[in-house]
Amino acid sequence: MKIIRIFFALSVLFVSLPALGQIEQTRHTPNLAGNRALIREFLHGITISYVEADDGSKYFVHEDPLSSTAFAALVPDGITVNDMDIFAGYLYFCGTYTKDGNTQGIVGLFNITNLYGWGMPYYISPLDWVNDETGASVRMTRPLRVGRTVDTQPAGIHVPIVGEIEIRDAAGNITSQTGLCAAYIDGLLSTWKYSFYYTPNPDIVFTDITRTDNFYVAVGRHEGNRSTVIKTFNSTFPFTQSPVSSDISEVNDNKTEGDVLVTALGGEDFALVNYYHDASEAGSTVKIMDATNPINIPVCIRLPQNTSPVLSPSWLLREIQYDTFNNILFVLQDMDYPVSSSTASTVCEYKPLLSSNSGLYTQPGYSAHGMGAWTGGGFQIVGDDAGKLTYMRKVSGQNSACRETTTKNHVTYTLDANQTYNSDISTLIKSQCLTIPVITDSIKFIDDCLIK
Repeated sequence: MKIIRIFFALSVLFVSLPALGQIEQTRHTPNLAGNRALIREFLHGITISYVEADDGSKYFVHEDPLSSTAFAALVPDGITVNDMDIFAGYLYFCGTYTKDGNTQGIVGLFNITNLYGWGMPYYISPLDWVNDETGASVRMTRPLRVGRTVDTQPAGIHVPIVGEIEIRDAAGNITSQTGLCAAYIDGLLSTWKYSFYYTPNPDIVFTDITRTDNFYVAVGRHEGNRSTVIKTFNSTFPFTQSPVSSDISEVNDNKTEGDVLVTALGGEDFALVNYYHDASEAGSTVKIMDATNPINIPVCIRLPQNTSPVLSPSWLLREIQYDTFNNILFVLQDMDYPVSSSTASTVCEYKPLLSSNSGLYTQPGYSAHGMGAWTGGGFQIVGDDAGKLTYMRKVSGQNSACRETTTKNHVTYTLDANQTYNSDISTLIKSQCLTIPVITDSIKFIDDCLIK
C-alpha cells in the first residue's frame, strides 16, 4: 500500500502523520462501521465520507463510483467530527479535540483536490475564548453542526457553526448554553478568527444553521414555550457579539420537541423540520419559510407519527438535505411509526415548492447516520449494516431495483391569514436505489445493485 504523508494544523502547531492511502479491492470488512458516519457529494457522484473504525481510528474517504479504488485520509488522533459540508472544492467541518482528558471545540477544513491529489494539509483550529462586547468571554466547547456558506477564496472562507458554548463573566463564573459561532480563515489559510452570538435566555436552544442568498438562518427551540425559534443575520460576518434576543422569531403553531434542522432552498427560501405534538397527535413537520419574513409560513407539511400527543423516545431527526436540481427535500430520521413497528432509519421525501407533496418513505433496512443530496436525482445515505459500512444511493421517481420502499400519503397544510390549516392529500411516487456496501478489510465499495 502506498502511503502519502499529509499535514494537519491545530492552532499554530503542525504535526506530520500518514493520512492518505490507496485502497485495494477485497471482499470482507469488519473494521469500518457507519454508526457515526457522514456523507456529502463533491462532484457528480464523487463523495467524501467521514467514518469511524471499530478501533477508534477515523477517516475522510474519497469514493468515485466509477473507480474500483477509494482513498482514505486519516483524521488526527483525538478529533471527532460532528458535522461537515462541501462548497467550492473545500470540505469544512466542526467537532471536538480531546487530549489528556481535556476536550475543546474545533473547526477545520481542507481543499479536497489538494488533499487527495497532493497530500496537502488539514487546517484545524481550536475554538478558544473570545471577548465579547459585554466584557464576558465566550468559547464553543462542543460544535454540533456547520451551516452552508457561499463565501470562499481568494478573500477567505466563512464557516457558520451552532453548538454548546461557555460564557465566563468578569468574576470568572462560567455558565453553559447553546450559541452560534462565525469562524473565518483568511485567503492564505493561515489565520482563524471568530465571533459568537448567544442570548441572555438559556431556554433558547440553537440546533442548526444555514445560509440563504443574503441571510444566515439559525433555528432551534424555546424550552419554556415549546416553540420553534428562528434568528436571521442580514450581514455576513461577524455575528453580533452582544447578547440580544428581541429580534428572535417564534413559531407557536404546535409544541416543538427535540432538535430543529434547517436547509436553504434557493433565493431566500429555507425549510426546517422538527418533531411536534398537539392536543391529539405527535409527529414531524416541515415548514417552508422566507428569511426576509421568517414568521410567515406559506407551506406546512405535517406527518402524524402517533395518534396520541406523545413523542416516542426512539425518534431522532438526523439530517435534512435539499436536491436543488430536482426540487426534492429529504429528511433522515429514526422513527417507529407509522412505517415500522420497530425503530428504523427512514428517509422522507417532499416536494417543498409545489402545491402537492409526495409521500415516499425509503427504509434501507439498517441504521443510517448520515445523508447527503445527490445530483443523480436523489439522496445518498451511509450507515452500519451488521458491521459493514454501507452506502445507498436512491433516485426519485422510478421503480426500485433493489431494496424495498414504502409509500404513504403526506398531508400539506397551507396557512391562511387566520392561521388555519387546509389539508391537501398528496400523490405518491416510487423510487430506485443503488446500494454500495463497503465489505473489505481495508475500504472497498462494491456495487450491490445497479440503476438500469
